[in-house]
Amino acid sequence: MVDDPTEREFLFQSFHDLRNPLHTIMGYTNMVLKKTRDQIPEKQQENLEKVLQSAERLREIVDRMVARYRMEWSFNFWKERL
Repeated sequence: MVDDPTEREFLFQSFHDLRNPLHTIMGYTNMVLKKTRDQIPEKQQENLEKVLQSAERLREIVDRMVARYRMEWSFNFWKERL
């Protein structure tokens, strides 16, 4: 549980710093896949799809961690005030 505001800010900044490059990787990979669908060898296409799937899984993990910490923070915030 993260009670320290500095630590909480660090965590949320870290999550943000992870998500931004992931969105860029996913966006460029999608673009390359769409624009080169029939122009690149099948193995390269499969590798690009693996990159996209891995980035999506990592984004889901980061999103779940953000949701968990937000829930904990919100619970502690209201618990202290009631």
